[in-house]
Amino acid sequence: MLCRLMRMRAQWVFVSGNQCSPPQAPAKGSFTPQKNAYDIGDTVVFTCSGDYMSQGAEALTCTETGWSDKEPVCVSESAFLFVSSFFQNKLYQYFISLFGGVD
Repeated sequence: MLCRLMRMRAQWVFVSGNQCSPPQAPAKGSFTPQKNAYDIGDTVVFTCSGDYMSQGAEALTCTETGWSDKEPVCVSESAFLFVSSFFQNKLYQYFISLFGGVD
């Protein structure tokens, strides 16, 4: 029987034989289906609640070496739009500094 502990983000994932332990649900989010153990090939799908958006993989698959990717995080849509708007404005200012204004 193959047993292995793997370090993924801030948690340990136990892979035993042909199974993965449950992933960690993101704050302000959840995943389905919820089980005690997942067989190789099983996939979980993450969703975020309310006005939160998922950043990262929306689905993970149990593999022989653990989950296929890191769990996503849920970020506030308004915070995401603020940061996005902030960087768009900075990018616009940068191009204006390089090429001047458009007349």
